[in-house]
Amino acid sequence: DIGVTGVQTCALPILVRRITFFLSRRGASISAKLIAKVLSQPLSTLQEKSIQQTQYAVTAGVDTITMGVLNTSVVLISDTSLLVILSIGLFVVDPWISICTTLLFGTVAIVLYQLMARKSKRLGIEQAELSIETSERIMEALTSYRELVVKNRRGFYAIQIGKLRLKIANAVAERAFMPNTSKYIIEIAFVVGAFAIAAFQFSTNSATRAIAILSVFLVASTRISPAVLRLQ
Repeated sequence: DIGVTGVQTCALPILVRRITFFLSRRGASISAKLIAKVLSQPLSTLQEKSIQQTQYAVTAGVDTITMGVLNTSVVLISDTSLLVILSIGLFVVDPWISICTTLLFGTVAIVLYQLMARKSKRLGIEQAELSIETSERIMEALTSYRELVVKNRRGFYAIQIGKLRLKIANAVAERAFMPNTSKYIIEIAFVVGAFAIAAFQFSTNSATRAIAILSVFLVASTRISPAVLRLQ
């Protein structure tokens, strides 16, 4: 079991890396095809949406699908398979520890997912809308620059664009910090679980068996914790 787990642990990052590069290049190819399709449409169809919306759809939108959805699904599958292999091996060594570890990290992952999923979705939509609006404001300012100079409205546009950029910065910072929150919570769960199992084992078994079971839990958790963090 340990040998199989080690092989899986070494092979999965290589496979995931290759798939990531494949999806990234595939996204670039899709963007090129979409741009060609957009340019082949009549002007009336192109004018149904703003230039910024079309630009976002054929560039960042494609990246979001290929890297944000498909690549994340690949990571999800790989981490799930790794957890299954670890759980089977751990169950063979000690069923009680396997059940406790699964319940502990499974509960933490589900709770974190429920707390973070809605927030992440809201921030993602907000960031996309603000990015499009910022591009539209910049385009307006550049295309009507002479009019802005005559009406002395350059400062107004600068303030509006600055406010939009500040909102984007806040959304980006919140999304960037979210993995740290999950990491800290899982680390706390790991420490609490280790103390709880140690207290139970030392109170019900001999010191030798308690240390052995605790060692198994610690070794398994060092591989399970990162996988659970990525899964949630």
